[in-house]
Amino acid sequence: MKPLVWVTRPDGQSEATVQRVKEMGWEALVAPLLKVEHLPATALEGAHYDAIVLTSANGVPALQVWAQAKPDLHALPVITTGKSTAQAAEAAGFENVFPIEGPAPKAFSAVPSHLGNDAFSVLYPCAQKTAHDAAKLAQENGLTCTAIPVYATQPVTALPDKVRAAWMAGKLDAVLLYSPRTAGTLAKLMANMPQNPPLMACLSEAIAQALPDAWQKQALWPASPVQDLLFQRLAEALNKDQ
Repeated sequence: MKPLVWVTRPDGQSEATVQRVKEMGWEALVAPLLKVEHLPATALEGAHYDAIVLTSANGVPALQVWAQAKPDLHALPVITTGKSTAQAAEAAGFENVFPIEGPAPKAFSAVPSHLGNDAFSVLYPCAQKTAHDAAKLAQENGLTCTAIPVYATQPVTALPDKVRAAWMAGKLDAVLLYSPRTAGTLAKLMANMPQNPPLMACLSEAIAQALPDAWQKQALWPASPVQDLLFQRLAEALNKDQ
């Protein structure tokens, strides 16, 4: 029987992960723990930018709106965190996209290598609440940053019966967790469930630390926050349990 892996990513981000899960020979149970709300894309008003930092595909719709008034945005270097975000930017018509494996700090630190060592202005379409200080990250790398919130994420308040049934029956082999907020939402929703959690496959140690203490012995994470490395760790753990 194929291992059953719960994909918790929001709609719009889960599709590529589900495909990767299937490529690993696992079965995907899709039930997002966060939902995304796109915010109105405020006008850029003729500001000049040298590059774009993109840490989520949820920023792409705003870029498309801005590019209607500023077509030159399509030619700017776009530094993304991860391949799926890069693919979303390319599909939207952006021509110079450079995926970086790692979190937002790595994306900001990669900007000078693509533009040179001078100070540059970066456009950053981001979440309403971020886990990092974009202005500080930019300053540390000799950049200035215009961070514009273009989407918000909210935790779901209930889970589908299929998830609870799989958890209760012990049929769920692993949960994929990509942010501390997602881990916290999981813990809250499962607070009254029997404490027999499956493997908690976390993209980073910080995510694992957001889980309840009793669950952390079931957590695993890669040395670097890269999905392929996470899947390697999970494959090793699942094979060990068989």
